[in-house]
Amino acid sequence: MSINHVSVVGNLTRDVELRSTQSGTAVLSFGIAVNDRRKINSEQWVDEPNFFECIVFGNRAKALGDILTKGMKVAISGKLHYSSWEKD
Repeated sequence: MSINHVSVVGNLTRDVELRSTQSGTAVLSFGIAVNDRRKINSEQWVDEPNFFECIVFGNRAKALGDILTKGMKVAISGKLHYSSWEKD
């Protein structure tokens, strides 16, 4: 058995983008930044940001689209889907 579940707490990197599919389903897109604090030598700590792109569908997307703004602290829980691309 395997489980795909992730919880992330961070800050919104930009204002959310609310759009609709051709069938009328609401789609909300936003980014979250999370700092990962690491020790690089015996006395110095460095914050390294991790960025997550998030998508929410349906009625929840409509409701959150009116509330969320850039810089807000948010906590999300959901499934992780990883994708990558190369620039030409």
